[in-house]
Amino acid sequence: MTTPTPVFYDCEASDLEGYPIEVDWAFTDPGTGTLVSESHLINPPSEWPVKESWDRAAEKLHGIALIQLWRDGRPAWEVARRMNAMLGGRELFSDAPQDEAWLRLLFDAADLEPTFTIWRTDARVLTSQAAADSGLDEAAYARAKALAAEMAPPTSCGGRCSQFGGFMAYRCAGNSGIMIAAGEKVARGPRPDAVGGPMRYEKADTILRIALDMQGTAEGLSLEDIQRRYSDQPLSRRTAERLRDAIERVFPQMQQANPGELPKRWRLPTGTVSGFAAVSAEELADLAAGVTLLRRENMLVQAENAERAVSKLRALMRPDALTRVAPDLEVLTEAEGIAMRPGPRPRIDPDIVATLRQAILASRKVELHYKYRGSGKTGYDIVRPYGFIYGNRHYLVAWSENEQARDFRNFALSNIERAELLEKSFIRRRGFSLQEYAERSFGVFQEEPFDVVWKFSPEVAEDAKEYLFHPSQQFEEQADGSLIVRFRAGGGLEMCWHLFAWGGQLSVLAPKKLTALLNDHLRRVAAANAAISLGARGRSTRAGRSASKNV
Repeated sequence: MTTPTPVFYDCEASDLEGYPIEVDWAFTDPGTGTLVSESHLINPPSEWPVKESWDRAAEKLHGIALIQLWRDGRPAWEVARRMNAMLGGRELFSDAPQDEAWLRLLFDAADLEPTFTIWRTDARVLTSQAAADSGLDEAAYARAKALAAEMAPPTSCGGRCSQFGGFMAYRCAGNSGIMIAAGEKVARGPRPDAVGGPMRYEKADTILRIALDMQGTAEGLSLEDIQRRYSDQPLSRRTAERLRDAIERVFPQMQQANPGELPKRWRLPTGTVSGFAAVSAEELADLAAGVTLLRRENMLVQAENAERAVSKLRALMRPDALTRVAPDLEVLTEAEGIAMRPGPRPRIDPDIVATLRQAILASRKVELHYKYRGSGKTGYDIVRPYGFIYGNRHYLVAWSENEQARDFRNFALSNIERAELLEKSFIRRRGFSLQEYAERSFGVFQEEPFDVVWKFSPEVAEDAKEYLFHPSQQFEEQADGSLIVRFRAGGGLEMCWHLFAWGGQLSVLAPKKLTALLNDHLRRVAAANAAISLGARGRSTRAGRSASKNV
């Protein structure tokens, strides 16, 4: 398993010769690079004369009021036990010599012995030496310090303003993850209301993700991109501006990618944040799961390309980083299985997919030799390929030049027998969106969209809420516990196929043509099964007669 990283802790006290009133610590998960921290106010035990020794000048510095300790603090024994549980077997470092004495007072009051080791090496010496050993020059180390100031989160005790005393981050050479070290004091900020508990540095993670994307794109990122891409819910414009400004403070090399144009877009030069791009075991395991999913969905060309990308990524990692993540990667890979899903698995020629991709990139026409599923006949069509849609079957979306079509059509990849790249180019239709085209339908089959209203019974309403039936769906909870779902899409046949899965727990309220189509399918299924049942009874009767003759 991975080697534990150093833990950096900080104590606040009632006064320089007083008693501890708060303890904070932080460390890095070496497998993920995630920064984890906790902060706990301490409710002074009765034997500590904190009230008598309270220093008002110190209160102005640490921002903790005595009443907060009595109201929000945890007993000394509880904080000490928490430290042992979280930090047992680890090595602790601080940037202040008196922190050790305050920590000893805490454990004496709890009548416990620390299960961790307290080092007297100044954390600033540790980090500067580690930076030198990793080959970081002064500029890189300065950037890491600036990043630490942006990363430093508010700690978790309620109602006051304070940050972890002196954490600065630097990136060790190679893909070894971000390391947290105690150092210079950083800006103080408001704390959330929760007391204690782990805190993860979502803001730091977001800053790094944006910075990596700024380096990884030639066209740069706009404020709208930042608002959209880095949160489950769109960020406010002001938040996006703060994130951009934070990146500029950490990486002054940031430049506008499109001077004189709107909207403004920013990027970072190649190599600016490469030292911060650590790859974790979890990320590699997720990529491996993605490859497995691609294979399950019969996307073999994409699976092979993804596997090559993973191999290239691992080849870029330093040997020590690979050695560190290998055990965790093996455990995670073995612990994650992909469920089998019934569905068609027709063979798709990878050479045809490669030809179609080349045509899409170059905007060149293609002559398709295609086997029609209904008739089984083979014909050919000159098409303008736009992209692919993946579902139970995978399709090429292309504009057909056939006189009877002259529109976008879906061509099943498995039915394309040959694809010839033509020298003729075409101009893509302005404003065409493959995503919008796909969203016109419930599945893959294209037809004119219509308004759909379904009602789910109270027994399955909670399950239905977890489904994405269509991007335009709207839920309406009913007083009796049932659920109405509304959306607009085509693809009535595929809707019927899906509706069968809900049995008698779903009714179609609109449109009438969908109800009629569903009823027609139900009659066909019932008739087919009735015929099978009659045949089985006939065979059973004949077998009985035959048996009686043999008696």
